Amino acid sequence: KEYNHKIRSICFPEDISENLIKYIIRLKGIKCINNKIGDLYSEDLGKLECKAFSSDGPISFGPTESWDKLLILDAKDYLKCNFTLYKVDLKNTDKIWKELKINRIENYEKQIKNKRRPRIKFDDLHNQLKEHITILFKGTFDEIMKKI
Repeated sequence: KEYNHKIRSICFPEDISENLIKYIIRLKGIKCINNKIGDLYSEDLGKLECKAFSSDGPISFGPTESWDKLLILDAKDYLKCNFTLYKVDLKNTDKIWKELKINRIENYEKQIKNKRRPRIKFDDLHNQLKEHITILFKGTFDEIMKKI
């Protein structure tokens, strides 16, 4: 900021984001555990894939990742301890998800079939799937931790 340059924020550590997501889910009364195959597992929600972003850069998906629900933690304001957790009510095998436009010419399914790692900015994902996305939590780190 001092030199008036925009830089990409550091990648938010996955160990921290997955645990924050787990604690937020538990705040909502949903039991979940760490899963050896994937990120988290909940009897209520199934296999949970956790993603986080701390800048306007893209979220990436491995070509073999699968999930029942996708949880995305917005950590762009992590320096002020503010977080938003989004739940995407789509499986990676749902037709709507497969048709998600990753770029002008390819959708998610085509990139996966070509064994590429789809990358998409959260705003682009949200614009395409907003009717399938809900906010589970919007608040501070202290609000998350005081209930543990």
